[in-house]
Amino acid sequence: MLQFKYIHDMKALWTGDYFRGLSHQVVPYSDDNEDQDIDPGRILNYGCKDELSVDDGMYDGHSIYDIPCHRNVEPPWTDMCVFTSSGSIVCSNLRMRCSLGHWHGIFYNSEGVRVERESMMTFVLVPAKGEQEMKADAWSIHGRHAITGSWSKGEDGMIQIKLKMTFPVSFSAPKFFSGHFDPERDALTGVWGQSAELGNSKDKMECRRIPPHYLTVYPSIKNISDNKPRSMWRFAIAAVRNDVRRDHWSWTYFSQRRDDRERIVPLVVRNRYFGPPLGDEDNRAVYAILPTLTSADACFYSSKANHIRAHTWVHE
Repeated sequence: MLQFKYIHDMKALWTGDYFRGLSHQVVPYSDDNEDQDIDPGRILNYGCKDELSVDDGMYDGHSIYDIPCHRNVEPPWTDMCVFTSSGSIVCSNLRMRCSLGHWHGIFYNSEGVRVERESMMTFVLVPAKGEQEMKADAWSIHGRHAITGSWSKGEDGMIQIKLKMTFPVSFSAPKFFSGHFDPERDALTGVWGQSAELGNSKDKMECRRIPPHYLTVYPSIKNISDNKPRSMWRFAIAAVRNDVRRDHWSWTYFSQRRDDRERIVPLVVRNRYFGPPLGDEDNRAVYAILPTLTSADACFYSSKANHIRAHTWVHE
């Protein structure tokens, strides 16, 4: 009998009969009983911030190899070069000017192996307002972010560069880079870390001007150190194979891009915002996919993860 009464009560609860049968007390409003020091402007005067759109600006229709066109990246020649009385250009300033423009950077650990949770980073280095200062707009799996830094001339004539990378995502701590411009290899090479004091850091970072879709298959520092001829031969084969698949609109090429996108975006959401923690298999998927992404793809997928978060109700 008690069982049937329990079922009857639960049915009444779910159908709303229980709530309709309650006697609700009416409380009249009185302004005297409310807080008197509330400023409505602090509550109602918030601007509308668009956080719902994905960042597809990388694919602007005017780019080559996922490199957005920045027609005014390099300043006028006279802004960066100093002329001597004889009219010759100071070598250090010429090298500094050559260090500006597009760079595609890779994070490595102390052994020269790519850092697993980092994608390629692209940034456009330009002079800043201060003397010997520089700045950059950057994009990667962390979305769009800013870089600030400075340059100086070393005793050997090398251009020394220090950079600070600041990310918009709260759980991404700033990263710091200290290195130099190598004019022979056309590279920025040095060390990176989570602190501005990089004297003891052994983690490496290298930035190249190699097109991003080639850099995804470029050998790591460790591979080149172990066997450079074999590594470069494998790189050449992989680069040509990717070009053939891409230029011939191979279904395997585009289906792989689709599969990677559908796999990585939910994992980024779970890692950043909500959902089950990443397991070993999930981490292996992240480690396998991130190195294959260009900076443009990584930034776009990051914005899709942010878009999903913006459209999802989350209890905090």
